[in-house]
Amino acid sequence: MKRIVLFLMMFLALAQLKAQNINNGSWWFDGYANYSMSISGQFVNMFGERIDGDAIQGLLKRMTKTDYTVLPIGEGFKDVPFRAKSGWKAEHIVFDGKEYLVMRNKEGNAVWTLAKHDFSYNLNECVIRQREYEEKPVEELLDTYMMNARYLSHFTKYELDGIRHSLQKRLMTGQGLSVIGQTNLQMVISELQLSDYMRHGVRTPEIMETEFGQRIVVKNEKEFLDALGSDREILLDMDVVINVTKMLEDPDFGKKANRLLVDDVTGEVDADQEAVVGEQVFDGRQLVLTNMRHLAIRGLSGSMLYAEPRYSFVLSLNSCEDIMIDNLILGHSFEGYCDGGVINVENSRNVVINSCDLFGCGTYGICTRQAEHVTLMNSLIRHCTYGIAELNDSRHLTFYNCDIFANKEFSLFNSWGNEDVIIDSCRFFSNWPESPLFNMNHPITMGDNMIAHPMQNWGTTDLIETGYSVNKWFDGNYKLFEYQGKGPMGITKWEDLLVPNHEE
Repeated sequence: MKRIVLFLMMFLALAQLKAQNINNGSWWFDGYANYSMSISGQFVNMFGERIDGDAIQGLLKRMTKTDYTVLPIGEGFKDVPFRAKSGWKAEHIVFDGKEYLVMRNKEGNAVWTLAKHDFSYNLNECVIRQREYEEKPVEELLDTYMMNARYLSHFTKYELDGIRHSLQKRLMTGQGLSVIGQTNLQMVISELQLSDYMRHGVRTPEIMETEFGQRIVVKNEKEFLDALGSDREILLDMDVVINVTKMLEDPDFGKKANRLLVDDVTGEVDADQEAVVGEQVFDGRQLVLTNMRHLAIRGLSGSMLYAEPRYSFVLSLNSCEDIMIDNLILGHSFEGYCDGGVINVENSRNVVINSCDLFGCGTYGICTRQAEHVTLMNSLIRHCTYGIAELNDSRHLTFYNCDIFANKEFSLFNSWGNEDVIIDSCRFFSNWPESPLFNMNHPITMGDNMIAHPMQNWGTTDLIETGYSVNKWFDGNYKLFEYQGKGPMGITKWEDLLVPNHEE
Protein backbone atom coordinates (compact mmCIF):
# COMPACT_ATOMS: atom_id res chain seq x y z
CA MET A 1 0.00 0.00 0.00
CA LYS A 2 2.82 2.39 0.91
CA ARG A 3 4.48 1.62 -2.45
CA ILE A 4 1.25 2.49 -4.28
CA VAL A 5 0.92 5.76 -2.38
CA LEU A 6 4.58 6.59 -3.00
CA PHE A 7 4.16 5.77 -6.70
CA LEU A 8 1.10 8.00 -6.94
CA MET A 9 2.94 10.84 -5.21
CA MET A 10 5.87 10.51 -7.61
CA PHE A 11 3.50 10.35 -10.58
CA LEU A 12 1.65 13.49 -9.46
CA ALA A 13 4.94 15.28 -8.85
CA LEU A 14 6.18 14.39 -12.34
CA ALA A 15 2.86 15.38 -13.86
CA GLN A 16 3.02 18.72 -12.07
CA LEU A 17 6.61 19.28 -13.21
CA LYS A 18 5.64 18.53 -16.79
CA ALA A 19 2.73 20.92 -16.55
CA GLN A 20 5.02 23.68 -15.37
CA ASN A 21 7.25 23.54 -18.46
CA ILE A 22 6.84 26.05 -21.28
CA ASN A 23 6.43 23.77 -24.24
CA ASN A 24 8.52 24.14 -27.36
CA GLY A 25 6.38 25.46 -30.23
CA SER A 26 3.59 26.75 -27.97
CA TRP A 27 1.87 30.05 -28.72
CA TRP A 28 1.20 32.94 -26.32
CA PHE A 29 -0.71 36.24 -26.65
CA ASP A 30 -0.27 39.43 -24.58
CA GLY A 31 -2.90 41.61 -26.26
CA TYR A 32 -0.37 43.32 -28.52
CA ALA A 33 1.58 40.41 -30.07
CA ASN A 34 1.37 36.67 -30.70
CA TYR A 35 4.53 34.80 -29.64
CA SER A 36 5.92 31.39 -30.62
CA MET A 37 8.17 29.72 -28.04
CA SER A 38 11.44 28.09 -29.08
CA ILE A 39 13.26 26.15 -26.34
CA SER A 40 17.06 25.86 -26.37
CA GLY A 41 18.41 24.30 -23.16
CA GLN A 42 17.52 26.65 -20.34
CA PHE A 43 16.60 29.48 -22.69
CA VAL A 44 13.18 30.35 -24.12
CA ASN A 45 13.25 32.42 -27.30
CA MET A 46 10.02 34.28 -27.98
CA PHE A 47 9.31 35.33 -31.57
CA GLY A 48 6.27 37.56 -31.91
CA GLU A 49 4.15 39.39 -34.46
CA ARG A 50 2.44 42.57 -33.31
CA ILE A 51 -1.09 43.50 -34.30
CA ASP A 52 0.41 46.41 -36.30
CA GLY A 53 2.47 43.93 -38.34
CA ASP A 54 5.87 44.56 -36.75
CA ALA A 55 8.06 41.78 -35.38
CA ILE A 56 9.08 41.61 -31.71
CA GLN A 57 11.32 39.27 -29.74
CA GLY A 58 11.82 38.26 -26.11
CA LEU A 59 14.24 36.02 -24.24
CA LEU A 60 13.82 34.14 -20.95
CA LYS A 61 16.18 31.97 -18.94
CA ARG A 62 14.74 29.19 -16.83
CA MET A 63 15.76 29.30 -13.16
CA THR A 64 13.32 26.91 -11.41
CA LYS A 65 10.29 24.84 -12.34
CA THR A 66 8.10 27.94 -12.47
CA ASP A 67 10.46 30.92 -12.52
CA TYR A 68 12.34 32.51 -15.40
CA THR A 69 14.55 35.57 -15.73
CA VAL A 70 13.89 38.19 -18.40
CA LEU A 71 17.00 38.83 -20.53
CA PRO A 72 17.88 41.40 -23.21
CA ILE A 73 18.02 40.29 -26.83
CA GLY A 74 21.60 40.15 -28.03
CA GLU A 75 24.82 41.37 -26.46
CA GLY A 76 24.77 44.98 -25.33
CA PHE A 77 20.97 45.37 -25.55
CA LYS A 78 19.41 46.85 -22.42
CA ASP A 79 15.81 47.15 -23.56
CA VAL A 80 13.43 44.24 -23.24
CA PRO A 81 9.72 44.00 -24.12
CA PHE A 82 6.80 43.47 -21.71
CA ARG A 83 7.42 46.79 -19.88
CA ALA A 84 10.12 44.84 -18.07
CA LYS A 85 13.80 45.27 -17.35
CA SER A 86 16.65 42.82 -17.68
CA GLY A 87 16.79 40.56 -14.63
CA TRP A 88 13.13 40.84 -13.71
CA LYS A 89 11.23 37.65 -13.01
CA ALA A 90 8.80 35.85 -15.32
CA GLU A 91 6.53 33.36 -13.59
CA HIS A 92 4.85 30.45 -15.34
CA ILE A 93 1.41 29.90 -13.80
CA VAL A 94 -0.90 26.97 -14.45
CA PHE A 95 -4.44 27.47 -13.14
CA ASP A 96 -7.68 25.70 -13.95
CA GLY A 97 -6.11 23.99 -16.97
CA LYS A 98 -4.81 27.22 -18.49
CA GLU A 99 -1.23 28.54 -18.65
CA TYR A 100 0.02 32.09 -18.18
CA LEU A 101 3.30 34.01 -18.11
CA VAL A 102 3.46 36.90 -15.66
CA MET A 103 6.29 39.43 -15.82
CA ARG A 104 7.10 40.82 -12.36
CA ASN A 105 9.15 43.84 -11.31
CA LYS A 106 11.84 43.76 -8.63
CA GLU A 107 9.16 44.12 -5.92
CA GLY A 108 7.42 41.00 -7.28
CA ASN A 109 4.36 42.79 -8.66
CA ALA A 110 2.88 41.91 -12.04
CA VAL A 111 3.53 44.37 -14.90
CA TRP A 112 2.68 42.27 -17.99
CA THR A 113 0.80 39.04 -18.72
CA LEU A 114 0.64 36.53 -21.56
CA ALA A 115 -1.80 33.65 -22.01
CA LYS A 116 -1.16 30.37 -23.84
CA HIS A 117 -3.64 29.55 -26.61
CA ASP A 118 -4.34 26.96 -29.31
CA PHE A 119 -4.67 29.25 -32.34
CA SER A 120 -0.97 28.91 -33.34
CA TYR A 121 0.01 31.70 -35.73
CA ASN A 122 -3.57 32.96 -36.12
CA LEU A 123 -3.20 36.46 -34.66
CA ASN A 124 -6.64 37.52 -35.88
CA GLU A 125 -8.28 34.78 -33.81
CA CYS A 126 -6.40 36.01 -30.73
CA VAL A 127 -7.71 39.53 -31.30
CA ILE A 128 -11.26 38.25 -31.80
CA ARG A 129 -11.15 36.30 -28.53
CA GLN A 130 -9.76 39.32 -26.69
CA ARG A 131 -12.59 41.49 -28.00
CA GLU A 132 -15.11 38.95 -26.75
CA TYR A 133 -13.71 39.42 -23.23
CA GLU A 134 -13.71 43.20 -23.63
CA GLU A 135 -17.46 43.10 -24.29
CA LYS A 136 -18.22 41.20 -21.08
CA PRO A 137 -19.01 42.95 -17.77
CA VAL A 138 -15.73 43.40 -15.94
CA GLU A 139 -17.25 42.14 -12.68
CA GLU A 140 -17.60 38.69 -14.29
CA LEU A 141 -13.88 38.55 -15.12
CA LEU A 142 -12.19 39.81 -11.95
CA ASP A 143 -11.23 36.38 -10.68
CA THR A 144 -11.39 34.25 -13.83
CA TYR A 145 -9.76 36.15 -16.74
CA MET A 146 -6.06 37.04 -16.69
CA MET A 147 -6.14 40.71 -17.70
CA ASN A 148 -3.39 41.98 -19.99
CA ALA A 149 -2.12 45.50 -20.61
CA ARG A 150 -4.17 45.95 -23.77
CA TYR A 151 -7.38 44.94 -22.03
CA LEU A 152 -6.70 47.38 -19.18
CA SER A 153 -5.75 50.20 -21.57
CA HIS A 154 -9.42 50.59 -22.52
CA PHE A 155 -10.32 51.81 -19.02
CA THR A 156 -9.82 55.32 -17.72
CA LYS A 157 -7.81 55.61 -14.52
CA TYR A 158 -11.03 56.38 -12.64
CA GLU A 159 -12.51 53.11 -13.96
CA LEU A 160 -9.28 51.25 -13.19
CA ASP A 161 -9.45 52.41 -9.62
CA GLY A 162 -13.00 51.07 -9.44
CA ILE A 163 -11.67 47.67 -10.55
CA ARG A 164 -8.92 47.92 -7.93
CA HIS A 165 -11.52 48.77 -5.32
CA SER A 166 -13.66 45.74 -6.26
CA LEU A 167 -10.69 43.37 -6.09
CA GLN A 168 -9.42 44.75 -2.80
CA LYS A 169 -12.93 44.66 -1.35
CA ARG A 170 -13.09 40.93 -2.09
CA LEU A 171 -9.88 40.49 -0.15
CA MET A 172 -10.99 42.69 2.75
CA THR A 173 -14.40 41.03 3.08
CA GLY A 174 -12.92 37.54 3.29
CA GLN A 175 -14.08 36.36 -0.14
CA GLY A 176 -10.49 35.82 -1.21
CA LEU A 177 -8.97 35.89 -4.67
CA SER A 178 -7.58 33.16 -6.89
CA VAL A 179 -4.10 33.53 -8.35
CA ILE A 180 -5.86 35.11 -11.37
CA GLY A 181 -7.57 37.71 -9.20
CA GLN A 182 -4.38 38.46 -7.26
CA THR A 183 -2.46 38.97 -10.50
CA ASN A 184 -5.23 41.18 -11.88
CA LEU A 185 -5.06 43.35 -8.76
CA GLN A 186 -1.31 43.81 -9.22
CA MET A 187 -1.76 44.57 -12.93
CA VAL A 188 -4.38 47.23 -12.19
CA ILE A 189 -2.14 48.87 -9.60
CA SER A 190 0.79 48.82 -12.05
CA GLU A 191 -1.44 50.36 -14.71
CA LEU A 192 -2.53 53.15 -12.37
CA GLN A 193 1.12 54.11 -11.81
CA LEU A 194 1.77 54.63 -15.53
CA SER A 195 1.21 57.79 -17.52
CA ASP A 196 -1.61 57.57 -20.07
CA TYR A 197 0.96 57.60 -22.86
CA MET A 198 2.71 54.55 -21.46
CA ARG A 199 -0.61 52.81 -20.88
CA HIS A 200 -1.86 53.13 -24.44
CA GLY A 201 1.40 52.54 -26.29
CA VAL A 202 4.67 50.67 -25.97
CA ARG A 203 6.80 52.59 -28.45
CA THR A 204 9.33 55.41 -28.16
CA PRO A 205 7.72 58.87 -27.80
CA GLU A 206 7.52 60.75 -31.06
CA ILE A 207 5.67 63.63 -32.68
CA MET A 208 2.30 62.22 -33.68
CA GLU A 209 -1.42 62.97 -33.60
CA THR A 210 -3.27 62.32 -30.32
CA GLU A 211 -6.75 63.05 -28.98
CA PHE A 212 -5.47 66.54 -28.01
CA GLY A 213 -3.82 67.17 -31.37
CA GLN A 214 -0.15 66.89 -32.22
CA ARG A 215 2.13 65.36 -29.61
CA ILE A 216 5.35 67.32 -29.11
CA VAL A 217 8.18 65.79 -27.07
CA VAL A 218 10.28 68.35 -25.16
CA LYS A 219 13.63 67.99 -23.37
CA ASN A 220 14.45 71.52 -22.12
CA GLU A 221 12.98 74.93 -21.22
CA LYS A 222 13.20 76.38 -24.72
CA GLU A 223 11.41 73.44 -26.30
CA PHE A 224 8.73 73.54 -23.59
CA LEU A 225 8.17 77.27 -24.05
CA ASP A 226 7.96 76.97 -27.83
CA ALA A 227 5.52 74.06 -27.55
CA LEU A 228 2.96 75.74 -25.27
CA GLY A 229 -0.34 76.43 -27.01
CA SER A 230 -3.82 75.09 -27.70
CA ASP A 231 -4.85 71.84 -29.39
CA ARG A 232 -1.77 69.79 -28.64
CA GLU A 233 -0.18 67.32 -26.23
CA ILE A 234 3.20 68.23 -24.74
CA LEU A 235 5.20 65.28 -23.44
CA LEU A 236 8.16 65.90 -21.14
CA ASP A 237 10.73 63.22 -21.89
CA MET A 238 12.10 60.83 -19.26
CA ASP A 239 13.65 62.63 -16.24
CA VAL A 240 13.33 66.05 -17.89
CA VAL A 241 13.25 68.88 -15.33
CA ILE A 242 11.83 72.20 -16.55
CA ASN A 243 12.96 75.22 -14.54
CA VAL A 244 9.99 77.53 -15.10
CA THR A 245 11.86 80.49 -13.59
CA LYS A 246 14.81 80.11 -15.95
CA MET A 247 12.37 80.03 -18.84
CA LEU A 248 10.53 83.18 -17.77
CA GLU A 249 13.68 85.18 -17.10
CA ASP A 250 15.10 84.49 -20.57
CA PRO A 251 15.88 87.95 -22.04
CA ASP A 252 14.39 86.83 -25.35
CA PHE A 253 11.20 85.61 -23.69
CA GLY A 254 9.05 88.58 -24.73
CA LYS A 255 10.27 88.45 -28.33
CA LYS A 256 8.82 85.02 -29.01
CA ALA A 257 5.56 84.76 -30.87
CA ASN A 258 2.53 84.76 -28.54
CA ARG A 259 4.85 84.92 -25.53
CA LEU A 260 3.89 88.02 -23.55
CA LEU A 261 5.97 89.15 -20.60
CA VAL A 262 3.57 91.23 -18.50
CA ASP A 263 3.19 92.06 -14.84
CA ASP A 264 -0.49 91.20 -14.67
CA VAL A 265 -2.83 89.18 -16.91
CA THR A 266 -5.76 91.48 -16.19
CA GLY A 267 -5.89 94.38 -18.63
CA GLU A 268 -2.74 93.39 -20.51
CA VAL A 269 -4.04 90.36 -22.44
CA ASP A 270 -7.02 90.63 -24.80
CA ALA A 271 -10.15 88.73 -23.81
CA ASP A 272 -9.58 85.84 -26.23
CA GLN A 273 -5.85 86.16 -26.81
CA GLU A 274 -3.89 82.96 -26.27
CA ALA A 275 -0.76 83.78 -24.31
CA VAL A 276 2.02 82.36 -22.16
CA VAL A 277 2.50 85.02 -19.50
CA GLY A 278 5.42 85.67 -17.17
CA GLU A 279 3.46 87.39 -14.42
CA GLN A 280 5.40 89.52 -11.94
CA VAL A 281 5.19 88.49 -8.28
CA PHE A 282 7.09 89.78 -5.23
CA ASP A 283 10.36 87.95 -5.90
CA GLY A 284 10.20 86.93 -9.56
CA ARG A 285 7.78 85.78 -12.23
CA GLN A 286 5.23 82.97 -12.38
CA LEU A 287 3.98 80.99 -15.37
CA VAL A 288 0.38 81.78 -16.36
CA LEU A 289 -1.27 80.04 -19.31
CA THR A 290 -4.06 82.26 -20.61
CA ASN A 291 -6.93 81.40 -22.97
CA MET A 292 -5.50 77.96 -23.74
CA ARG A 293 -7.88 75.32 -25.09
CA HIS A 294 -7.56 71.55 -25.41
CA LEU A 295 -4.03 71.19 -24.05
CA ALA A 296 -2.40 68.21 -22.33
CA ILE A 297 0.94 68.46 -20.50
CA ARG A 298 2.20 65.00 -19.63
CA GLY A 299 5.41 63.53 -18.32
CA LEU A 300 7.28 60.26 -18.43
CA SER A 301 9.00 58.89 -15.32
CA GLY A 302 10.83 61.64 -13.39
CA SER A 303 9.42 64.57 -15.42
CA MET A 304 9.17 67.76 -13.37
CA LEU A 305 8.13 71.42 -13.44
CA TYR A 306 9.54 73.61 -10.69
CA ALA A 307 9.79 77.30 -9.79
CA GLU A 308 12.37 79.29 -7.86
CA PRO A 309 10.52 82.45 -6.67
CA ARG A 310 9.05 81.81 -3.25
CA TYR A 311 5.92 83.85 -4.00
CA SER A 312 5.03 82.24 -7.33
CA PHE A 313 2.76 79.42 -8.37
CA VAL A 314 4.51 76.70 -10.34
CA LEU A 315 1.66 76.68 -12.86
CA SER A 316 -1.34 78.99 -13.11
CA LEU A 317 -4.27 78.63 -15.51
CA ASN A 318 -6.35 81.68 -16.39
CA SER A 319 -9.42 81.51 -18.67
CA CYS A 320 -8.43 78.05 -19.92
CA GLU A 321 -10.60 75.10 -20.95
CA ASP A 322 -10.10 71.34 -21.42
CA ILE A 323 -6.68 71.05 -19.78
CA MET A 324 -4.95 67.81 -18.69
CA ILE A 325 -1.91 67.80 -16.38
CA ASP A 326 -0.68 64.21 -16.16
CA ASN A 327 2.14 62.28 -14.49
CA LEU A 328 4.22 65.27 -13.43
CA ILE A 329 6.13 66.35 -10.34
CA LEU A 330 5.35 70.01 -9.58
CA GLY A 331 6.94 72.03 -6.79
CA HIS A 332 9.34 74.73 -5.71
CA SER A 333 13.11 74.60 -5.48
CA PHE A 334 14.45 73.18 -2.27
CA GLU A 335 15.84 76.21 -0.44
CA GLY A 336 13.82 78.80 1.40
CA TYR A 337 10.39 79.15 2.91
CA CYS A 338 8.01 79.59 -0.02
CA ASP A 339 4.85 81.68 -0.07
CA GLY A 340 3.57 80.63 -3.50
CA GLY A 341 1.29 77.70 -4.25
CA VAL A 342 1.73 74.83 -6.68
CA ILE A 343 -1.24 74.91 -9.10
CA ASN A 344 -3.73 77.77 -9.46
CA VAL A 345 -6.91 77.44 -11.56
CA GLU A 346 -8.82 80.67 -12.15
CA ASN A 347 -11.82 81.39 -14.37
CA SER A 348 -11.21 78.04 -16.12
CA ARG A 349 -13.19 74.87 -16.71
CA ASN A 350 -12.66 71.17 -17.42
CA VAL A 351 -9.24 70.79 -15.79
CA VAL A 352 -7.94 67.34 -14.83
CA ILE A 353 -4.79 66.85 -12.75
CA ASN A 354 -3.92 63.16 -12.77
CA SER A 355 -1.10 61.10 -11.22
CA CYS A 356 0.86 64.18 -10.13
CA ASP A 357 2.99 65.04 -7.11
CA LEU A 358 2.19 68.55 -5.84
CA PHE A 359 4.72 69.43 -3.16
CA GLY A 360 5.96 72.51 -1.23
CA CYS A 361 7.29 74.80 -0.32
CA GLY A 362 4.12 76.49 -1.58
CA THR A 363 1.26 78.02 0.36
CA TYR A 364 -1.35 75.55 -0.90
CA GLY A 365 -1.14 72.54 -3.18
CA ILE A 366 -4.09 73.67 -5.29
CA CYS A 367 -6.10 76.89 -5.44
CA THR A 368 -9.24 77.64 -7.45
CA ARG A 369 -11.28 80.78 -8.04
CA GLN A 370 -14.33 80.95 -10.29
CA ALA A 371 -13.40 77.58 -11.78
CA GLU A 372 -15.68 74.79 -12.93
CA HIS A 373 -15.22 71.03 -13.25
CA VAL A 374 -11.72 70.69 -11.74
CA THR A 375 -10.58 67.17 -10.81
CA LEU A 376 -7.49 66.11 -8.88
CA MET A 377 -7.07 62.34 -8.97
CA ASN A 378 -4.49 59.65 -8.20
CA SER A 379 -2.18 62.39 -6.93
CA LEU A 380 -0.22 63.61 -3.90
CA ILE A 381 -0.47 66.94 -2.06
CA ARG A 382 2.32 67.20 0.51
CA HIS A 383 4.81 69.43 2.29
CA CYS A 384 2.91 72.66 1.61
CA THR A 385 3.48 75.38 4.20
CA TYR A 386 0.04 77.04 4.50
CA GLY A 387 -2.30 74.14 3.79
CA ILE A 388 -3.73 71.66 1.32
CA ALA A 389 -6.23 73.59 -0.76
CA GLU A 390 -7.86 77.00 -1.00
CA LEU A 391 -11.06 76.80 -3.04
CA ASN A 392 -13.19 79.86 -3.74
CA ASP A 393 -16.39 80.54 -5.71
CA SER A 394 -16.06 77.42 -7.89
CA ARG A 395 -18.31 74.54 -8.98
CA HIS A 396 -17.95 70.78 -9.41
CA LEU A 397 -14.61 70.17 -7.71
CA THR A 398 -13.46 66.58 -7.17
CA PHE A 399 -10.59 65.08 -5.17
CA TYR A 400 -10.37 61.36 -5.95
CA ASN A 401 -7.91 58.70 -4.76
CA CYS A 402 -5.31 61.16 -3.48
CA ASP A 403 -2.83 61.00 -0.59
CA ILE A 404 -2.69 64.29 1.33
CA PHE A 405 -0.01 64.52 4.02
CA ALA A 406 2.75 66.56 5.74
CA ASN A 407 1.02 69.90 5.12
CA LYS A 408 0.88 72.82 7.58
CA GLU A 409 0.31 75.23 9.31
CA PHE A 410 -2.94 77.24 9.08
CA SER A 411 -6.39 75.80 8.34
CA LEU A 412 -5.62 73.05 5.86
CA PHE A 413 -8.55 72.31 3.50
CA ASN A 414 -10.40 75.57 2.88
CA SER A 415 -13.58 75.75 0.80
CA TRP A 416 -15.56 78.98 0.57
CA GLY A 417 -18.56 79.78 -1.60
CA ASN A 418 -18.25 76.63 -3.70
CA GLU A 419 -20.86 74.27 -5.10
CA ASP A 420 -20.62 70.48 -5.43
CA VAL A 421 -17.28 69.62 -3.80
CA ILE A 422 -16.55 65.87 -3.57
CA ILE A 423 -13.70 64.13 -1.74
CA ASP A 424 -13.69 60.42 -2.55
CA SER A 425 -11.25 57.61 -1.63
CA CYS A 426 -8.56 59.98 -0.32
CA ARG A 427 -6.24 59.64 2.68
CA PHE A 428 -5.36 62.52 5.02
CA PHE A 429 -2.49 61.86 7.43
CA SER A 430 0.63 63.32 9.03
CA ASN A 431 -0.64 66.88 8.55
CA TRP A 432 0.09 69.64 11.08
CA PRO A 433 -1.81 68.40 14.18
CA GLU A 434 -2.46 71.89 15.61
CA SER A 435 -4.22 73.08 12.42
CA PRO A 436 -7.96 72.68 11.71
CA LEU A 437 -8.21 70.08 8.94
CA PHE A 438 -11.48 71.25 7.32
CA ASN A 439 -12.59 74.87 7.10
CA MET A 440 -15.76 75.31 5.01
CA ASN A 441 -18.83 77.55 4.90
CA HIS A 442 -20.94 75.13 2.84
CA PRO A 443 -21.63 71.36 2.68
CA ILE A 444 -19.19 69.04 0.90
CA THR A 445 -19.60 65.34 0.08
CA MET A 446 -17.06 62.87 1.42
CA GLY A 447 -17.01 59.10 1.06
CA ASP A 448 -14.62 56.17 1.47
CA ASN A 449 -11.84 58.38 2.86
CA MET A 450 -9.33 57.70 5.63
CA ILE A 451 -8.66 60.70 7.87
CA ALA A 452 -6.04 60.66 10.64
CA HIS A 453 -5.97 63.93 12.59
CA PRO A 454 -6.50 64.99 16.22
CA MET A 455 -10.26 65.00 16.85
CA GLN A 456 -10.30 68.46 18.40
CA ASN A 457 -8.94 69.84 15.12
CA TRP A 458 -11.11 67.99 12.60
CA GLY A 459 -12.77 71.33 11.85
CA THR A 460 -16.20 71.94 10.32
CA THR A 461 -17.22 68.28 10.12
CA ASP A 462 -20.87 69.25 10.63
CA LEU A 463 -20.86 70.36 6.97
CA ILE A 464 -19.62 66.99 5.68
CA GLU A 465 -22.26 64.87 3.95
CA THR A 466 -21.67 61.10 3.68
CA GLY A 467 -24.64 59.89 1.73
CA TYR A 468 -23.07 57.10 -0.26
CA SER A 469 -20.09 55.75 1.66
CA VAL A 470 -18.53 55.69 5.10
CA ASN A 471 -15.34 57.55 6.02
CA LYS A 472 -12.83 56.19 8.51
CA TRP A 473 -11.73 58.74 11.10
CA PHE A 474 -8.73 58.31 13.40
CA ASP A 475 -8.14 60.50 16.41
CA GLY A 476 -4.42 61.09 16.09
CA ASN A 477 -1.67 62.05 13.70
CA TYR A 478 -0.40 58.98 11.87
CA LYS A 479 3.17 59.37 10.63
CA LEU A 480 2.67 57.62 7.28
CA PHE A 481 0.14 55.21 5.88
CA GLU A 482 1.40 52.42 3.64
CA TYR A 483 2.33 53.62 0.15
CA GLN A 484 -0.36 52.66 -2.37
CA GLY A 485 1.03 53.71 -5.74
CA LYS A 486 -0.51 57.19 -6.06
CA GLY A 487 1.36 59.99 -7.77
CA PRO A 488 3.66 59.91 -10.84
CA MET A 489 5.23 56.76 -12.25
CA GLY A 490 8.67 55.90 -10.94
CA ILE A 491 7.64 56.21 -7.29
CA THR A 492 7.56 52.83 -5.56
CA LYS A 493 7.88 53.92 -1.92
CA TRP A 494 7.73 57.06 0.19
CA GLU A 495 11.53 57.33 0.16
CA ASP A 496 11.41 58.04 -3.59
CA LEU A 497 9.74 61.42 -2.99
CA LEU A 498 11.69 64.66 -3.14
CA VAL A 499 11.52 66.41 0.23
CA PRO A 500 11.85 70.21 0.27
CA ASN A 501 14.17 71.85 2.78
CA HIS A 502 12.16 74.56 4.54
CA GLU A 503 13.79 77.41 6.37
CA GLU A 504 11.97 77.86 9.66
